[in-house]
Amino acid sequence: MTKISDKLCYFTLGDNMNKKALLIVMLMGIVFASFLLYKYKNKDKGIVNTETVYLIQIGAYQNYENVVKVTKTLPNYVIIEEDGTAKIIVGITKDNNNLEKLKQSYENIYIREEQIDNKEFLDYLTKYDYLLNETNNSETIKEINHKVLNKYDEIF
Repeated sequence: MTKISDKLCYFTLGDNMNKKALLIVMLMGIVFASFLLYKYKNKDKGIVNTETVYLIQIGAYQNYENVVKVTKTLPNYVIIEEDGTAKIIVGITKDNNNLEKLKQSYENIYIREEQIDNKEFLDYLTKYDYLLNETNNSETIKEINHKVLNKYDEIF
């Protein structure tokens, strides 16, 4: 009889220990899953970094022929279409000093302030704004501006 009672006692105690272990593992899983879900839902809140970017616009045209005529004389530009109007952008920067450098090449301009949250473009612009800030050579300024406009056109 002792053998049966020992086996019965072992299974009863063993089952309780297994149940406790299973319960602990399940609770740990729920806590971990809740943590991951919280992180996933809140991953973009407060992390998206928007920055003010200055776009140098030289014109806004509804007629395509005018756009073609104006852009023939421009070495670098991007066209942004908004509400049926083609807006010609000839420079982009985040830095006021660089804005002054870029403005010197153009007349009758309009400065647009845009809020941009694209990290790839903002990082790229930061790098080229630094280079632009370090030079006064007009050819270098044009080359940097060309690269920034191409990147903007590529991303947006």
